[in-house]
Amino acid sequence: EQQEALPEVVIEFKRRRLCRDRTYQAVSDGNQAKCEARCLSDPNCGAFVLNTDTKMCYMKETCLAEVAGKSVHFIGIKVAPTEVSSNNEGKVATESGGGGTGS
Repeated sequence: EQQEALPEVVIEFKRRRLCRDRTYQAVSDGNQAKCEARCLSDPNCGAFVLNTDTKMCYMKETCLAEVAGKSVHFIGIKVAPTEVSSNNEGKVATESGGGGTGS
């Protein structure tokens, strides 16, 4: 049996944000890279919340209930690369600011 090729996905990060959606798994991975890798390799994962203070990673199927968090919180949301570039309404202004140029 041959599987259809899935589109490549990336993680879009948002600082000082939380996701109130149901957590299906909480792991003490401790850092962004491990949390991101776990989510990318898990077909059930649509997003995660990382608390950099407690080193906990909260795996979520969706992130529809996004709210403001503390400085130790950030979320990673799994998106297709085309969604990142074409869906600007979903973008949240970050502390870094940044210009409108880039490739």
